[in-house]
Amino acid sequence: MDASVPGCVHTDLFAAGKITDPYYGCNEETLQWIGNEDWEYEKTFLIESSLLEYSHHELVFEGLDTYADVYLNGSHILSADNMFREWRADCGTPLRAGENTIRVVFHSPLPIEERCAGEYPYRLPGGNRVFTRKAAYHYGWDWGPRFVTSGIWKPAHLEAWEGARLRNVSFILGRLKEGLPEKIRDRQGGKEFTSAEYVARLEIEADRQIEAAVEITVDGEMTAIHEPGRAGEASDRPSVDLGRGNNSIDLNFEIPSPELWWPNGTGEQRLYEIRTALFVDGKEAVAITKSVGVRTVGLVTERSGGGESFYFTINGRPVFMKGANYVPMESFPSKVDYKKYESLVESAADAKMNMLRVWGGGIYENDIFYSLCDRHGILVWQDFMFACAMYPWDEGFLGNVRIEAIENVRRLADHPCIALWCGNNEIDEAWHNWGWQDGYKEAETADIWEGYEKLFHRILPEIVNGCAGTAPYISSSPKYGRGDRRSLTDGDCHYWGVWHDAEPFEILNDKTGRFMSEFGFQSFPSMETMARFSGLSAEAPAIECLESPELLCHQKHPRGNQLILEYMRRDFKVPRRFEDFVYVSQLLQARGVRMGIEAQRRAAPFCMGSLYWQLNDCWPVASWSGIDYFGERKALYYQAAKSFSPRLISPVVENDTIKVHFVCDTADFSIDTLRLDLIDFHGKVLKKTATEIPASLEANRLVYKIPRQEMLGDHDPGAVVLKCELLRGRDTVTKNLLYFASPKNLVLPSPSIETIVREFSGGGGYLIELRTDVIAKNVYLSMQGCGGTFSDNFFDMLAGDSVTVFYETKEKLADAGKRLMIKTLADVQ
Repeated sequence: MDASVPGCVHTDLFAAGKITDPYYGCNEETLQWIGNEDWEYEKTFLIESSLLEYSHHELVFEGLDTYADVYLNGSHILSADNMFREWRADCGTPLRAGENTIRVVFHSPLPIEERCAGEYPYRLPGGNRVFTRKAAYHYGWDWGPRFVTSGIWKPAHLEAWEGARLRNVSFILGRLKEGLPEKIRDRQGGKEFTSAEYVARLEIEADRQIEAAVEITVDGEMTAIHEPGRAGEASDRPSVDLGRGNNSIDLNFEIPSPELWWPNGTGEQRLYEIRTALFVDGKEAVAITKSVGVRTVGLVTERSGGGESFYFTINGRPVFMKGANYVPMESFPSKVDYKKYESLVESAADAKMNMLRVWGGGIYENDIFYSLCDRHGILVWQDFMFACAMYPWDEGFLGNVRIEAIENVRRLADHPCIALWCGNNEIDEAWHNWGWQDGYKEAETADIWEGYEKLFHRILPEIVNGCAGTAPYISSSPKYGRGDRRSLTDGDCHYWGVWHDAEPFEILNDKTGRFMSEFGFQSFPSMETMARFSGLSAEAPAIECLESPELLCHQKHPRGNQLILEYMRRDFKVPRRFEDFVYVSQLLQARGVRMGIEAQRRAAPFCMGSLYWQLNDCWPVASWSGIDYFGERKALYYQAAKSFSPRLISPVVENDTIKVHFVCDTADFSIDTLRLDLIDFHGKVLKKTATEIPASLEANRLVYKIPRQEMLGDHDPGAVVLKCELLRGRDTVTKNLLYFASPKNLVLPSPSIETIVREFSGGGGYLIELRTDVIAKNVYLSMQGCGGTFSDNFFDMLAGDSVTVFYETKEKLADAGKRLMIKTLADVQ
């Protein structure tokens, strides 16, 4: 069969018509045999005789998944056992001019893992997968399928070289030199810098003693560099003496009058293109070009407020982190193309996010992901790839991991987006709070924990710290689990009382923690997505659909459907029709996560981060995501974009008192008036209040409070809404709505929504103008048979409101107005 590189056996079998779509229906169950088999890939290729004139030839695999033996013209040249490493093989002897054949034999990891487990004195928490350095989610998760893949999952190529070659270059920011007032001023930080001093750390391999030269250009301009410790003037192209083998050389250079790189929403994302070239015998042998942002990052963990803080500083300034947890975009990651990476990162930036956490059960992402985060100002919390398990600690395993960590830290360290390295996901919490120590003898638990400390407290931090200038390191996330009272006062927090423990959403108003690195709630993807993996009818009874085989195969949490139904009964009328049930499930998810985000932002600076679980999906599934597998944005995504707004007015009822908070992430937050209007659902203003805001107001402050009953009076709580606005003069800076009853107790009239759809004059989509006669709650827009995105969706309109939404699409829609479908909560059956 034909095969693709990059690729994997599942995608190749599907392309060849040998298996059905792995993502459709319950096909996952019938394809488990693939992971139990060995697979062979073979290719014949031609080599020009001139290539053999070089002294060295290497076959390079950027990624092999996972246990593989590689043969060139029948000669064994490589054995691989780590999905996360680059593999190089000297192929000079078997390589020949003309036709060559390469064969890669992949061995199923399952029997290898079973053999390794049998050789250990006891079983380790997490199962046999812990012995294989492979993406943990491939073995199944509570949002992902089990597809134990094999294949050449990243590009492969042949390298030929002689004399010397530049293997890697890292740029370490030494210091920012502050300058005089006439020098360039960093507008965001308020400081002036004459230069950014860097160390370029070059790793050069030479096959003999040789003299070479190095040239560094910044945005195409040659810069003066010199070798530390050597006397003499700096040179545009200094010479370096290389010994046989690997050489590490530090060179100093400066970026004059630097402009700083800032996260999304706090400033510009200035990137410098730095090209480092190695010259041998006066000729350029090789060059490496990287985009570098001038910025500093710090993690502040100090005793304060009855616990230990956890917040990031960028360029010396504390920044509240807003974002989500990121999982791989595919169960078969080689399928993800540039367009999909770009769409997801741009979506995060559009939602006012400034941080994504790359979760430790997935993969170290491709370079393009981090480059896009650099460009859009999305900081990356980067987990090492360890999650929810205790791992082996024998020298062979740890040596393998050491190389994996070194390669990935070096590969990613120069990206300005990298803000944190984290050893693992939830292992410390699980060991101390999940009962993992039960059943072991005291000596055994001591051995297992010593292995944990060796890896996460010694090896990984040593590697991160050894790459001077990279981001800080923590050993595990969270610092303490929710079974420990310190989880809400010390370090980062994963709060899962909502969802796993079925606690009410409202508890998130109190459980804020110092930095919320995980919290969330599930929903179903859109009906359009559901139709692509199941045959479920929109008109079918919802309760029956929850038990259908297709849906259960795409609901990986054992209590998922029951928990959604339980929470829905608390806050909403449970719809009869399945299509309405899907819609309400998204409203439910958005409602819960909104409470969490806004409570965490109100709690700043005690709490300095809000990362919900999770941004995206790896296949079509019911999950915690705000964007589904096909890129459809759920209600959660649109609500998060509002709740992450740089200027947020956040009203909440606490102890029968209405409290209105103002939260602001920017230096410019001048406001002068708070206006509160109590309005019925037909548009009648029942009560108006306006309050002057003092000029001395600081961000993250309670600006107004009033007893709930004083505001409501005798009006029905289920028939009114409080419109809250903060004004600068006559201009609205930010606004929000406060309801006094849960959605199921709202007395919603049926709105008549007028629409006008016209093509946007600038191209690229359509403008949709909407006007309603009465309140329209959770207006959901969909464009049938089209794959565009709405600038806003699932929003509320008060009586008489007019709203304009942009629908972005490259398609020309002659009948756009007819394709537009509108649903509101009042329409639910």
